[in-house]
Order: sequence, then C-alpha cells, then structure tokens
Amino acid sequence: MIRRTLRLCALLCLLLGSLALLPMAASAARGWSGDGPQTAYQEGTVPGTVPTATPTHKPKPTKPPKPKPTATAVPHPTSAPAAPSSDRVAGYATVGGDKLEKVIGDRLSPVIYGFTASDRLYWSPDDGLRWRYATTRPAFEEFIMSSAEPAVLYSGAGIDCTVADQTPASFVRSDFRGTRWEELPRAVDLVPYLVDPADPYRLFAADCELPFFSGDGGETWIARPDSRATSPWFTFRVKDMVAASLIESGAGADAAPGWHILYAGGALDSGNSVIAYSEDEGATWTTMTPTDGSGLIGLRVLEADPYVAGRLWAADAQGVWYTEDFGTNWLLISEGLERVVSVRGRASLGDITDLAYAPATGQLFLASTWGLYVLAPGETVWQPISDQLFSGGTVNSLMITESNPSVLWVNARDGAYRYRIR
Repeated sequence: MIRRTLRLCALLCLLLGSLALLPMAASAARGWSGDGPQTAYQEGTVPGTVPTATPTHKPKPTKPPKPKPTATAVPHPTSAPAAPSSDRVAGYATVGGDKLEKVIGDRLSPVIYGFTASDRLYWSPDDGLRWRYATTRPAFEEFIMSSAEPAVLYSGAGIDCTVADQTPASFVRSDFRGTRWEELPRAVDLVPYLVDPADPYRLFAADCELPFFSGDGGETWIARPDSRATSPWFTFRVKDMVAASLIESGAGADAAPGWHILYAGGALDSGNSVIAYSEDEGATWTTMTPTDGSGLIGLRVLEADPYVAGRLWAADAQGVWYTEDFGTNWLLISEGLERVVSVRGRASLGDITDLAYAPATGQLFLASTWGLYVLAPGETVWQPISDQLFSGGTVNSLMITESNPSVLWVNARDGAYRYRIR
C-alpha cells in the first residue's frame, strides 16, 4: 500500500514537472523560429537589456558630376577694333567734374591754366594735379604767360593784316592770373609771342609791320629789326617766334633759362616765307632760308629744341622742314601727312596747327585738322596716333612742360586731353 502510494507521488511530481517546462519550451521556440518579430541579441549582451548598437559605415552619397561647359569659339567682332590699353586712352581732362576745354602754359613752368565748359578759369601749380579757381567768364581766352612769374599774362589778338581800315585791337596785361586786366595803349594791334623766362616784364610782340621788344611789361616798345637793308622784317610779317632757352642749362645747377637764341618766321601775302635767328635778343637777325622766301610756302608754326642750338622745325603748306645747323641744310618731312599738306601742287584737305617737341624721348608731335601725328627720332615718316578719343578730329594746339615731360596736353575740338608720351 505504502509502495503504491510512493509510485503515485512520483508519477504526480513527474507530471507536474513536465507541465512547468511547457511554457519555457514554447518561449524558446518563439525566440528561434516562427514568423513573428524576433529580437537578435548580440554576443556579450544580457537578454532583457538594450543592446549596444554596433556602428555601421554607411557609404557617402556620390555627388553627380557637374556638367562642364563646352568651349565654343566666339569670333572677334570685325566692326570695331579692340580697345587700347587703359593707360594710353583717357577721356578729356576735368576739374572737379567740369570738363576742361583748353589748357595754356609755358614749357618752363609747372603752372598751367585751364578753361572749363562752365566758363571758368582755373590754374594749377603742379601740371594739373591740383586746380585752383581764378575767375568766372574770363575776359580773354588766348594769352601767353611768364615762367618766371606765372601770374603775369599777356593777351593781344592783333588785326588781319590783309584788310585795310580795321578797328584797333587792344593789348592787355594781367598781374593777377587773369582775374583783372590792364589795357596797354602803346601796344595797340600787337600780338605777344615770347616772354623772357628770367623776367616777366620783358617780352617780344609783333604787328603787321615789325617785331617789337618791351622791357617794362608792355608800357613802352622798341622795334627790333637791325639796321641792315637785308633785315627780313622790313619785308616779311612775323608769324611766329620761339626760343632755345635751355642751351646753357648744362653749365651748372644754377644756370638760368634765357633768350639764348631767338627764332622768328615771317610770310608775305603771296605765302612765300622766311626764317631768321638772333643771338643778341633781336638786335640783329640772320636768315636761315632763301631771302626771297621761295623755299617755304605759307609758314604755319615753329618749334625749337630748347637744349640744342640751331635745331629747328618749321611747318608750312608742304610739310615740316627740319634743320640742325641753323638752316645750312634743310630736310622736308611730309610722308604720312598727305591729308594735311599740299602734294605736288594739289590743295591740302586740312592744315597743320601746332608742333611740340619732347626732348625726353626725341619725338616730335604735330597737331592738325585731321588729328595728332608723331615723328620718331631718326624717322622720316609721320605716324597718326589713332587709338585716342581725339584721333581723327581737329587738334588746335599742344603743350609739354619740362616738369612733366611724359605728358602731352592736347587741346582738341571737344576738350583738353592728357596723352601719355612713350
């Protein structure tokens, strides 16, 4: 009986144990197989805790390559030339935005004067770097100045020597930079040409008859042809005068400029012209061209080398004549100027208006009604300067100063320009 009871207890315990293992088996079965959600435990983690995520290296997204533009050859325009370099081309000069119409100066002075579009006169002490107001509506717009004292100015238009019975033309002086003028009654009909670079009150002028000299600022005058019958000024009317004023500058630092050699050119009504020079301030004159004026025709303007005696250029209707020996030998340089000079009797289409020599480079510049030209040292063919805003138009006058020898002032029809000399 007891033995039967023990067997039943053993069977009962075995049955109860089997029933307790069934949920664990079912749970294990769910963890390793089946279609439901499963939790993957990493090695070393404790079930029931949050697993430590193992970093995975995600590949960087690949950027699509940017399309490269295909180079397409663009043809250069043929209708307009390429723009010149900026350091050579510039618009007209201005004073505080006010366009400069014209500049006036003297080769031996950094002081220059400028007329603006607003009808004002300015002056600059440093070749146009800074400008100072002088006056509004100046009474005279053509004058020459003294390099010894730039405040002293002279103006006189003269008269047309081919017309009889004209109204006398006044001659005036300003000691105040053009703000006030004084009329000089003994200088009626005179045109001023030269002021002594050492004395602002010594000057040369001429009328339809003779050249005259004044030593007191135009108050009194003395005729300066010599007494010889061969003096050209008893026959020819003075058209221009220039001076070689720096010939003795190499003698020393204190050597002052002066009227070392004077040159003058004159013409007859027929156009025949003559050139003469003086080494004694006009007391005597020596001709450099045929005395009958048969070589030159219609003299326009003279230009002298300020440093070299006897070196002179003279522009006439045929071109530019050049001498370096006081006229013993002359060379006519006209090639390249076909538009502005007479060629084999054909009338010219334009005219030469001015010459300017640049000692620093040896270049000679020519102003004309067809623009600006340049003659290089040793050359005999003129070249037009065609890359500027004033190119091809009328250029009235030119100016170079020894204090700023790399700049050529160009007074064109539409304004004043600075041209960089190279």
